[in-house]
Amino acid sequence: MHVLRFSMALPLPLDKVFPFFADAANLERITPPELRFHIVTPQPIQVERGTLIEYRLRLFGVPFPG
Repeated sequence: MHVLRFSMALPLPLDKVFPFFADAANLERITPPELRFHIVTPQPIQVERGTLIEYRLRLFGVPFPG
C-alpha cells in the first residue's frame, strides 16, 4: 500500500474551507486534468480522519494504481 501525506495552509478559517475539502468529489476539481483522476469509491464519501478513497490516475495514457 502507498500512503500520500500532504499538508496545506490556507489563510482562511476552517469553517470556511472545510466544506470544500470534505466533499471528495472536489478532488477531481483540484487535480490537474492531464492526470485523468477518477474516484472509484462509491459516492457520497463521508470524509473524516482515516477515510480511504480508491481512485485511478492516467498520465499520457498510462494507468497508475490508486
